[in-house]
Amino acid sequence: LTEEIDEIKNQPAKDSDEDLFRLREELARVHTEWNTVRQDCELYRQDNEMKILQITKLSYEQQKNLDTIHQLNTQLLTLKIDLEKEQSTISRIECSDLTLERFEKLQETINQLRHDLNQLKQEKFALNDDYNQLIEKSHKSEIENNELVTKLKQLKTIIVERDNIIQTIKDKITNREKVLKEKNVNENESDEENEDEEEMQNTNFTSLNEILMTCTQVNSIDAILTDIDADAEKATIHTKELYDDIEERNKRIKELNVHLNQEKEHCKELETKLKVILELRERDAHLHIRQLGQSDAELRKARTDTDRIKILQQQLEFK
Repeated sequence: LTEEIDEIKNQPAKDSDEDLFRLREELARVHTEWNTVRQDCELYRQDNEMKILQITKLSYEQQKNLDTIHQLNTQLLTLKIDLEKEQSTISRIECSDLTLERFEKLQETINQLRHDLNQLKQEKFALNDDYNQLIEKSHKSEIENNELVTKLKQLKTIIVERDNIIQTIKDKITNREKVLKEKNVNENESDEENEDEEEMQNTNFTSLNEILMTCTQVNSIDAILTDIDADAEKATIHTKELYDDIEERNKRIKELNVHLNQEKEHCKELETKLKVILELRERDAHLHIRQLGQSDAELRKARTDTDRIKILQQQLEFK
């Protein structure tokens, strides 16, 4: 660019309407391209808003899952208390003579407990399936965010190219004025890589049907409930981690929006400066053309070479 500026300095001055028309056409072309880039920015902004809505929806679904897990924990605690009561009842019955009615009631209670535990097991499997689907949605959202970052980088490259074109036109227009100070802006954007999400480990449940076959093995239900509580706590922790990751992505999207708005403002400032410079150059060109016409008329009216030399000296002093 410095070499091109030196070449433009060394070129003879040309102030013709053709240069002005050419510069106007080039300005119109750059303005059209800038409008295209602005429309692309608007599309990216709308796409970004859609991504934010999807992330908000995922956050709401995660909150619902957290509430469901809390309810399951409450139910598990209630069942654990009931099982402790049943264990005390079974111990008391074992110490006394079992009648047929008591045995039938105990059998019904055990069957009911089996049924309740099976339902809880099915609900937990369903919750795990929903959780896996939520993780898949989170992965898809991460891929879409990466695509959005790539598009924003491409948009940044296009805007830098447009800035270079506008700067070249500005240098050509101000070739007879003072050399503008070069302004180099090197923006290095470091994109933090998103942390990999931990894979969720599904714990294999021990079959409760074999444990509850006999009354002597009821004590092992506590261990199963403890495993269920541990799994629920792991699910809660993973949900919180996923929610924190979504918040980090929201912050990243906001930062990209701020950067995009800054680029838009920079383009607007360049457009305003270019318009002002073109208007000044056009006015100077009209004044110069009018002065040349007056000088030509005075040269035609001059009768002697001395008068012509004075007129030419005045023109040189004016320049």
